[in-house]
Amino acid sequence: MNDVCYSTLLKIVVGPLKDLVSLFQIIGPILCIISLGYTFVKLMQHPDDKKIFARIKNSLIALGVLFFIPLLVNAVISMIDKNYSYCWKEASSYTSGVVNYQEITDEERKLILQESNSYESGVKEDDNTSSNSTGSNSNSSSTTTSSNNYIVNNSIAAGTSRCSNGYCTVAHMGYSTPYPDNSATAFEEAGKAGFWGAEADVRMSQSGRLACNHDNDEGLDQKTSFSEYLDICKKYKMAAVIDIKSGYGGEEKLRKMVEMVKEKGMMNDAIFQCSIVSYLKTIKKYAPNARIWYLRDTYDSGVISKAKEVGAEAVNINYVNVDQNVINELHNANLRVGVYVIPSTKVKEKFLTYKADYIMSNKPV
Repeated sequence: MNDVCYSTLLKIVVGPLKDLVSLFQIIGPILCIISLGYTFVKLMQHPDDKKIFARIKNSLIALGVLFFIPLLVNAVISMIDKNYSYCWKEASSYTSGVVNYQEITDEERKLILQESNSYESGVKEDDNTSSNSTGSNSNSSSTTTSSNNYIVNNSIAAGTSRCSNGYCTVAHMGYSTPYPDNSATAFEEAGKAGFWGAEADVRMSQSGRLACNHDNDEGLDQKTSFSEYLDICKKYKMAAVIDIKSGYGGEEKLRKMVEMVKEKGMMNDAIFQCSIVSYLKTIKKYAPNARIWYLRDTYDSGVISKAKEVGAEAVNINYVNVDQNVINELHNANLRVGVYVIPSTKVKEKFLTYKADYIMSNKPV
């Protein structure tokens, strides 16, 4: 990957330097005005003081040091900022505040590592998690042949399609800025805002209740139910992007998810997303024609083969680890590309030039 975003210098040095220089541009003139004002007062009090002109000279020099030099430095940095500021500045909003938008949990990372080791050593998956290969292959080919195969047509709420111009928008955990993530309110507001799809993190409690929560299985009986989430997506004609979290329930949880989606009549409008290959295979076991996204934090050489293996139509990747080459490779493999979590319009526009198919964000961008 040759993208400038992978420059540590940009991420660690350039961003803070720009902020520091901007601070000098504000403080510098204020200090200089105070200094000149003080010198003027002294001049009025002591018109014969020969040091007055030296003080004025020093104040002007200070103005140059504290304002004009930072202004020049800022102009140079802005040349970089024009195209690449999202590499360092926008990324901070991705993890800022009380909510951590890391999509893949530590537990899921361990499972991914276990799966990777089993692939390398040739260990066969359990029969319980094997997929219907015929169904997976046929689904994969059918979902990649049409460039306009986007599940939900252009009749989204608010009267405006957000699945046009070659890309679709997905509300990450619902409209989660400023509304509570994974809440009924966040999903409702996503529908009103005209998002093409709403993503929800789905878990199962020990009582067997499917509910929406990102971090853990605790307190799920008080969280927005999976059923209510699906109803809201159906109400606003949004695609339901179901992010399957690890934790309690195992295969039973996956089976119940599929059954509930079928009961709601939403199999054509639902996408099952997960970072764990065995979970996606289990979804295919109960619904061979289910639509699948392979969720990744990073991109590596094994992503395409694993996505193909589970019959995925798209790969959804953390945007800080995506560049033009990644998107080209996935498109050449007949896979669509989603990027999460896009923090601003500026970042979105960058990825639209890369031809990303799905833009996932916490608010309209």
